[in-house]
Amino acid sequence: EWDIEINDFGHRSPNLGKKKQNTIRIAILGGSVAFNGPTNERTIIGYVSNFLIEKGFEVEYVNAAIVSGISNQELSVLVHELIDLDIDLLITLDGYNDINQISLYNARVCWPLFKWNDVYYPFLKPTLDILSSELIDSSLDNYLKNILKIAAISEKFEISYIALLQPMKNFNTHDCNDKKLSMNHLFYCKASDNYMQFEKIKVHGANYISLADFFNKNPELFTDEVHITEEGNVIIAKHIINLLTIENK
Repeated sequence: EWDIEINDFGHRSPNLGKKKQNTIRIAILGGSVAFNGPTNERTIIGYVSNFLIEKGFEVEYVNAAIVSGISNQELSVLVHELIDLDIDLLITLDGYNDINQISLYNARVCWPLFKWNDVYYPFLKPTLDILSSELIDSSLDNYLKNILKIAAISEKFEISYIALLQPMKNFNTHDCNDKKLSMNHLFYCKASDNYMQFEKIKVHGANYISLADFFNKNPELFTDEVHITEEGNVIIAKHIINLLTIENK
């Protein structure tokens, strides 16, 4: 059993008032992997917050992840909610839902819809014969545009931004030349390559880190193709702390 507490926004984090001087506010966007943890403090962003507190910082966190959410929804949450909370650091941990939901996604009331071949279908699930390479590329283009929009907005509002392509079980970049890749793996190969290109030139001053194969030597940290154990949460949180340390240097 998990202890899940949500605030007035529906975020899995405390309600925040006016930010106090010398306080750092950090936030995470993503799907269930970013949302999950036995308690609020034992989620990825909860551990990042605790590690920073151990280093002597005053920290408040916002877990704005959405179970089954896609990048369209993350962008909306950033614009309509997080901007008003005076965030200093934003992390996105995502990617998987933007391709996996091609065959599963149902639009939610009041959320931006997924776009299929330039036409919006609010309640229609695509059939398997629609899952072409063109649709995978369209999904990838939609995802990457959203990530760059988040980066541009973060830059405008002076928010430090780290974009993380979330880990996927059994993903290996060496397999990307295989012509028989699954839909998810093909998406991840292309997304990882784009992340590396974005990182080289620091588009909008952000960090773009692919964690696609982050746990390929530790498959036991996965509970399915993408969800991870609490130990996995801790490891990713420590990696984020290391990224912040490197950036400060």
